[in-house]
Amino acid sequence: MDNNQIVTALFDAVQNNNLDIAGADKKFYTKLVLHAAEIRDLYTQLYNDHPEFSAHFTKLIEVLIASHLNRPHDLKDRDNKKPENWYLSNELAGMSLPMEHLSGQSGKFSDRLPYFQDLGINVLHLIDDEKDMDQISALLHENGISLMLDLSHNDQAILDYSDPGALVNLLTGILAHANVGVDILRIDVAHFQGNHSQLHTILQLIKQCLQVTSPGMALAVSANDSLEEAMKFFGEGRYMAKECDFVYNKTQTALQWDALASGQVSAMVEAEAALSDKPFGTTWITYTNADDDRSSTLASLCGLEKAIQERSEMQINTAIQKMLLLQANSFFIGGLPMLAYRNEVEGTLENQLFSGTKKLLAIRKSLHVVADTKNTRWLPRHNIHIAGFVRNGREKALYCIFNYSDESAYLTWHSFRYNGFAPEKLYDHWRENFYEPGNDAEFLVIEPYGFYLLEVVA
Repeated sequence: MDNNQIVTALFDAVQNNNLDIAGADKKFYTKLVLHAAEIRDLYTQLYNDHPEFSAHFTKLIEVLIASHLNRPHDLKDRDNKKPENWYLSNELAGMSLPMEHLSGQSGKFSDRLPYFQDLGINVLHLIDDEKDMDQISALLHENGISLMLDLSHNDQAILDYSDPGALVNLLTGILAHANVGVDILRIDVAHFQGNHSQLHTILQLIKQCLQVTSPGMALAVSANDSLEEAMKFFGEGRYMAKECDFVYNKTQTALQWDALASGQVSAMVEAEAALSDKPFGTTWITYTNADDDRSSTLASLCGLEKAIQERSEMQINTAIQKMLLLQANSFFIGGLPMLAYRNEVEGTLENQLFSGTKKLLAIRKSLHVVADTKNTRWLPRHNIHIAGFVRNGREKALYCIFNYSDESAYLTWHSFRYNGFAPEKLYDHWRENFYEPGNDAEFLVIEPYGFYLLEVVA
């Protein structure tokens, strides 16, 4: 299909759907024309030899037009008001919430919103979505919360097909999610059995189509691939940063648990250069549950449940410190932190965890330098138990230091002079204390499973 055929297909589609390209539909039509060549090229890569190539391409264009015409005005306004790359913001924090956890509880879904808002959550990933999702999305949007949903299993199965008609059906389902107000659509390709090159092309095509009809919706992908393969979901070559906006950071999660189990950070530090080498304009989804396992809780994995059963105050405090350590790393390394909703513990322990998590999220939101703008530099390893990185901004720098050992660890102040300047004063946002770096022979002492969030203030 050459450019003349594209123009003809667009003209026919416009005529058939009575688009007002000089008025109400002008912005949409401009974007459609702008992205048409890329959409055509990707579609051609997939189905060039298919006998119904042209017919289904025309249907694809018609699906885009129908999605535009059916998109509610409030969602179009929401698209227009979202900043470019809005999903990179340090102000976003998510929670994964199975709807079944709310069923059977007293009150309505809306009654839980103050809990999320108080904690600092403004992205809700609803699992096993219900009917009337457009009403839920409207409620969330009214309360400043973005909605994240999973692509249905039936739609995901289409990813394995090589039929352009199936692709059109897949796109129809995705755009239907967009038009009920989904801000982030999660696609799980962990069990994808087809050609991975084809899968990437399909995702790139979907991204181009979303730019035309619903540019405010971001794509997230979850895969069980190696780090090298996972990075490819951000796009490569001419489609770099034009495939998925989010990729689940399974590697960082595994590295954290490895460090916690061994007390050493060697594997983590070695892998971080590769993790940081993603395209600008893309980001990770970070989380702490091992292997994204929703059947396990952070509390049980850190030993809190056992400590409570044994009524060991020392073990309880250690477990809570471990949980906060893992959260602090995932909150400040760059990306969208995704918590798991659990009624794990009650009473004062729940308040202690809630307060700690709430404080970490509040610190994150107060520091624009934490936005994911590819501004992370890992510090040289001076201690096998300590991992550290610095987030650099135009006028700010934030050192994030973590001790994965069950003993106090010592970090030379020389580490803070690696970033190109020698800070004279640091402010730890977690302890709310000021520190003056000593000489290279002196040390910052970090308690077991402790961490510092040190901003350069002088």
